[in-house]
Amino acid sequence: MKGKSYLAGLFVGATLSSLITLLTTPNSGKETRIVVKNTAQPFIHQLSEIQSHLRDLKKSLATATQEGKENIHSFVLDLKKSVTEWKDEIRPHQRHLQEEIASLEKTIAEFERHLNK
Repeated sequence: MKGKSYLAGLFVGATLSSLITLLTTPNSGKETRIVVKNTAQPFIHQLSEIQSHLRDLKKSLATATQEGKENIHSFVLDLKKSVTEWKDEIRPHQRHLQEEIASLEKTIAEFERHLNK
């Protein structure tokens, strides 16, 4: 409902502004068309350049997105490999620490038994 009234208002406003412009124009129709044509050409050229730049930007974004996906995938694989290697490196130290903790717990338990006697 709001969209229809907005479009109707836009249409009425454009029509009224066109009519007022035609009625208050100091030039003849031919002169006005020449002025509009001369004014429109640079504007159309600028729009064409903007469109070209937007196409280039779209291509650049697509390329950057694809490269980003590839780099992230490679990064994740490298990270997984590094974590696996790190785990393999610390495994012997981890076992040794677990053995020492077990030995300390055993020694503490023996001390507690001696103290309780």
